[in-house]
Amino acid sequence: MSRAEGVATKLIGYEAEARQLGTDLPHPNQPDVANAPRKLVDAIVAFRLGDYDTAALALFDLVGTKGAISASETEQATYYLAETLFQKGDRGASRTYFTQVTVTNGKYTLPSLLRLVEISIVQKDDATELLAAIDRTSPSARTPSVPYVRGKHAFANGKFDEAMTYFNDVPKGSELELQAMYYVGATSVAKKDLQKANDVFTDLIGRKPRSANDRRVVELSQLALGRLYYERDQFSKSIDSYLLVDRRSDLFPDALYEVAWVYVKNKQFDKALRALELLALSDPQSTKTPTVRLLEGNLRIRKAQMLRDAQIIGTIDPTNTETPDTEYDKASAVFAETHEAYYPSYRSLAQMVDSKSDPTQYIMQIAGRQSKVFQATMPIPEAAAQWLREEPEVQRFVAVEADLGQVQTDLDASELLITRLENVVGTNDKTAVYPQLASRRSRIGQIQDDLIKVRTDLADQALRLVDSNGELSGLSGTRKTLVAQYANLGDAEKAYADRISTTHQDYEKLDQSAAEVSVEIDATQAVAV
Repeated sequence: MSRAEGVATKLIGYEAEARQLGTDLPHPNQPDVANAPRKLVDAIVAFRLGDYDTAALALFDLVGTKGAISASETEQATYYLAETLFQKGDRGASRTYFTQVTVTNGKYTLPSLLRLVEISIVQKDDATELLAAIDRTSPSARTPSVPYVRGKHAFANGKFDEAMTYFNDVPKGSELELQAMYYVGATSVAKKDLQKANDVFTDLIGRKPRSANDRRVVELSQLALGRLYYERDQFSKSIDSYLLVDRRSDLFPDALYEVAWVYVKNKQFDKALRALELLALSDPQSTKTPTVRLLEGNLRIRKAQMLRDAQIIGTIDPTNTETPDTEYDKASAVFAETHEAYYPSYRSLAQMVDSKSDPTQYIMQIAGRQSKVFQATMPIPEAAAQWLREEPEVQRFVAVEADLGQVQTDLDASELLITRLENVVGTNDKTAVYPQLASRRSRIGQIQDDLIKVRTDLADQALRLVDSNGELSGLSGTRKTLVAQYANLGDAEKAYADRISTTHQDYEKLDQSAAEVSVEIDATQAVAV
């Protein structure tokens, strides 16, 4: 192949590449149709794995972008978005998306209706229309969740006979069988049929759990059975039921606390004390700790009285080294330690009630939101704040405040992102906004450099074919000078990329220095208090 043919081939290749670079340029707000189905699958996998934040972010994008996925996929994405928000505890937002799904009359309509009924139970809203819509669904399409949710709604509204009927309709062997049985036991307790409740809970604790929900039901049944036996003065069976709760369960502290009261009622004070000591070790941060400590002190007083009576009557065991005075001293020490630990909280609360301080600071502390102002001490003693968080009404308030805090955090992050985008757009460099354009611009620069070399080479060859004198010789010299100057400029695209990289590194160093200064300031403030 001659040199001219090689140049021609190269030019043809560059021409085709230039056309390709300009044919499929990215456009703003254009849905990524090719990758949307895969993104939906990834979001569902994240939901199944319990990564609700990642799932919600991807599903929000899919649901909010029209034309990205098909109608059936949109219904699926909307349902999973609603379910993700429901699992995150955002019932208000999830209700909106569940309602959107019910309009489609598709595959996810019935599950969405059932979730809406569950939300209405918690929020104590009227669910008449939702229940009517469920009744209109085809009987062949109904799942075990239908009688289960209907039963929960009837139970929440005090319709115990109706609830019992629905719970008994849950199919045996379904994933909701054990949960429905537990509600049958709870409904029996509400109807004062303790024997039937006893039989149901006894059956449940003998079942082998097949899932985490089943395991939870079994543990709750163990607690319920212990309470039933306690109410019926069957103390030994009550104790056995409580001690069935696994030590690794979060219900184990509750079991210890309640079994201690069983021992107290049965006048087994030593065993009650051991249960309380084990409770203090297993859950030292429990809100029951003050009550447990007071109970321990009272138990030691009772034990001292029993020892005193045994000494007087002469029935005390000679090998028993315990004395009434020792138990009284221990009781006194327990009361003194409890008073010392919680009296400052009481005094602070009394001062708080008498003062007319801004309640905002109390709200932020109870809700766990951080104040922007440095505080040496908390407005409310943490022990009191922890007690308040255990109250059902306060828990709802804390949940709302936590949601507001998350909203504020998201707004702050959005404002920061908008500021960064405005700064990028303000540079008038569109390649910084669209990375795909940056790579194409770099390639165009490489082609341009090569074309200049080709033109220079062709001009030199043409010059050798004619006389190099007169005006042509001067123009040729000027051209060579310009080519040399252009070559000395180097690769402009590479220089630009290097400049951007250096600037980024400088900003990272500055950000690191600012973070170190912030840490030093916080440490100085803490020491200065």
